[in-house]
Amino acid sequence: LTALQEAYGPGIAVADASLAVAVCVDVPDYESRSGFRDGTWMEDGAAAMQNLLLAARALGLEGVWLQVANRSPREERITPILRLPDGVRVLAVAVLGRCAAGKARTGADESRVHRGPGSWIKG
Repeated sequence: LTALQEAYGPGIAVADASLAVAVCVDVPDYESRSGFRDGTWMEDGAAAMQNLLLAARALGLEGVWLQVANRSPREERITPILRLPDGVRVLAVAVLGRCAAGKARTGADESRVHRGPGSWIKG
């Protein structure tokens, strides 16, 4: 976690987390099996990351998604830490843990939600 913190940089307390989970994709294998060579691996990896974060929340954990793929120099710094084989790329890292008392988020920040005319979102 400390090495990930140093590689990611300031802003997120990775080193203080309980756990970090990297979502990685063997891109050549993915492209060979799927026939897609258009970056679709990122969409499937993103779906996996979202499901991981939803499951963590259901277990009472807080989490944050740290994008890695195509974020230079972050990707170049984090990949060697995970000692991945050639062709395997890190899409993102989920940093998970329990929030300090009173710090957990309970919903959307209403000041950042826009509801236009005729919006189907009620609130």
